Amino acid sequence: MWNWSQRVDPLAERADHIKAIAAFDPNEAHSMFCTILLAATLAAPTDVPNRVEVYPPKVTLASKRAAVQLVVTGHFANGETRDLTRDATFTPSAESVEVRGGVAFPKKDGKAEIAVKVGEQTLKIPVEVSGQTNPDPIRFRTETLAVLTRHGCNAGSCHGSPEGKGGFRLSLFGYDPLIDAESLVRGGLNRRVDAFSPADSLALKKPLMRVPHIGGKKLNKTDLGYRVLLDWIAEGAKTNDEKQAACVKLVVYPGPSRILRSPHMSQQLSVIANFADGTTRDVTTLATIEVSHKEILSVSDSVLVTGLKRGQGAVSVRYLNHLESVHFTVTEDVPGFVWPSLPETNFVDQHVHAKLKQLQVMPSGSCDDATFLRRVYLDLTGLLPPGEKAKAFLAETAKDKRSKVIDELLESEEFARYWALRTADLLRVNAKTLPEGRAELFAEFLIDGYRKNTPFDKVATEILTASGDATKVPAANYFLATPVLEDLAETTAQLFMGSRVNCAKCHNHPFENWTQEDYYSIAAVFVRVKKAGKVVTVTPTGETKHPTSGKTLSPFGAGATDAKADRRIAFAAWLTKPGNPFFARVEVNRTWARLFGRGIVHPVDDFRSSNPPAIPDLLDSLAVEFEKSGFDRKQVVRLICNSQTYQRSTATNKFNEEDEALFSHYPIRRLTAEQMQDAIGYTAGSLVPPSELTIALAKAEKDATAAPNDKGKQAAFKKLRARTEYATQRLTPEQSPFLMAFGQPKRESPCACERIDEPTVDQALQLLNGPLVNGRLTGAAGEYAKFADAELIERLWLAAFSRMPTEAERKKVAEHLKRSENRPDAMRDLVWAIINTREFLLQH
Repeated sequence: MWNWSQRVDPLAERADHIKAIAAFDPNEAHSMFCTILLAATLAAPTDVPNRVEVYPPKVTLASKRAAVQLVVTGHFANGETRDLTRDATFTPSAESVEVRGGVAFPKKDGKAEIAVKVGEQTLKIPVEVSGQTNPDPIRFRTETLAVLTRHGCNAGSCHGSPEGKGGFRLSLFGYDPLIDAESLVRGGLNRRVDAFSPADSLALKKPLMRVPHIGGKKLNKTDLGYRVLLDWIAEGAKTNDEKQAACVKLVVYPGPSRILRSPHMSQQLSVIANFADGTTRDVTTLATIEVSHKEILSVSDSVLVTGLKRGQGAVSVRYLNHLESVHFTVTEDVPGFVWPSLPETNFVDQHVHAKLKQLQVMPSGSCDDATFLRRVYLDLTGLLPPGEKAKAFLAETAKDKRSKVIDELLESEEFARYWALRTADLLRVNAKTLPEGRAELFAEFLIDGYRKNTPFDKVATEILTASGDATKVPAANYFLATPVLEDLAETTAQLFMGSRVNCAKCHNHPFENWTQEDYYSIAAVFVRVKKAGKVVTVTPTGETKHPTSGKTLSPFGAGATDAKADRRIAFAAWLTKPGNPFFARVEVNRTWARLFGRGIVHPVDDFRSSNPPAIPDLLDSLAVEFEKSGFDRKQVVRLICNSQTYQRSTATNKFNEEDEALFSHYPIRRLTAEQMQDAIGYTAGSLVPPSELTIALAKAEKDATAAPNDKGKQAAFKKLRARTEYATQRLTPEQSPFLMAFGQPKRESPCACERIDEPTVDQALQLLNGPLVNGRLTGAAGEYAKFADAELIERLWLAAFSRMPTEAERKKVAEHLKRSENRPDAMRDLVWAIINTREFLLQH
């Protein structure tokens, strides 16, 4: 039998894996640590740790093949922590144990101590060795399957795909041991494992490339995986260990976050599996390790993490159906970087600045007034600011003028409509799915929520628990827009929990701790919802069973105390309760993404430990503030928009030009389809600003009231009230060729990714010579014909860019107008040129 002492010796690894610095984050595991505090004087006092810790504090080796990875951490006077595992020497007090490369291995039963020495400091760790005379067979479920996962054999791109590869199918990442046992031992005409000649088993010959293997070489004879598979086959390829205690928890040390500071850029990880019978096992070299940002982090076979360059990333550790992640921040000194004294409006700036300072990224300065005004109008209302408003704002000298504009826009009808539009995109509010005016009814419900600033927990609860006739109960349309039970479970998780659980429908989630049981437990919340035509009801019976085990599943979250009660009520109460790990964090992250074009967690509906937030403290503080405010959505928008972070310039400097995730400068992005259509209409003069629309609406309402039988006046009032001419203000999407070209979603998915912003040839053609642009330009000449050149230029620039034209621009446009023999054509050409500029087309 192979001995675990044959593990790879980490001392043979690259020289740049010698030292690491880490920032220790105290947690409940801290009580397990054995700590020593010594005052020592060495040759280099500034590099001497004040305190040394060894993890685990006690070593238990209870079987022949047991092994324990030791991790030595030094705490320094300046507050830094550093991995000293490869700086330490390990000296056992007895022959019952030996240590090689920081890994403890058993030799014979007995008790001992391991003296861990770092410089002049020594810490003794107790060791207990047992079970060395007992058999220690390879465990199929906890070792063989773990090896197959580690080497990628049961990945979705290999034999873990639904159809398998080459006639050989395994369950994805070993989620179904029964399938794997059948395929390995009895499948392939019994040639995949050969107990009489284990080395000739196809399960070994193929990954070794001793016979052709489409997947390429996956194993070497020196690998741990080879040894485990070889011994398992030699022992009879036993798979009947279903009664063995299951793994219930995975502990990765250190975690959940670490800082690697140059030049100490590496950190040893330890992975401990906790089993249902109370035992633990070191599975450091059995676990599957993945890195989120390979340009920032690398990881070796012995699970030594090394920082490659400045940045952030996650190391995900998978063992069987458990996954944990450690978030790493890699810092380096940047030549010439000096953190300046910067203004901070609120905690948003404080958290962003703390992260930027840590990573030595210099933020950009504040944007000018014109840029801010155009930005905040587009973000909060979808519309360009009226020219006269822009001119007055630029002339205003009050220090709080930006805050006043934010407050004014948050109370506007345009804000309610535009933000409801973005929400309706995700809720599939379209007339095709919800005919007979139900889409408009649902949209008006969403608008009213923003208009009245209804607390979001109440909005969500009303949606998730709605019942009745959908022509009278707007929120009931949520269930009619997502008719399939599984689709309803996925949509709810994606919208309100920020999680893409669809992978868990057929198997445990490959990148997160969502299991197949979790998926169908969410479905169990809604299984009793019945739909008959336009009516949504809830029955007192109905269950969801696990598709593999047949087990009846309890509803996700807090189950109802009354077995016949509406499960949705208990679920909504659990979801919206302050402190819920999903609800508040997901909503504030969506709000941030609408204002910056990118979430703190990105994508916004992909919350998972292996996709950490760019600035965790910022996300947590926003969520806490959201809960404290009573789930006030406007308050979160107000807080963000007033921050220096939101009001930064898009211009970059040499320290932040590569930053895409830390918000050191405002990100440039293209106007949305609806914003662009309305911006073109307003700049060309075919759409009046909202202030004029309000006046026109009041007049139309008066006329309609005075003449109730006048169909023309009634239709005019209805059209104005619905604001159908404004793409950003409509109840339901228009789906015109122009809007579709620029990525307006069809509202067929709860994913924000349905809105496309990639450039296409069709977009260029629409702007150059499309029917919408041509139609808008036709009226531009008449709109601007009454103005002299100087006023014409000023009005155009204020309408399109919210700023005054420069002298060079004035001169150039004046020359163009004077040269032209046909002034209307010249004005149309001028407007066409403006709407095709980058400054017009981009949100900046």
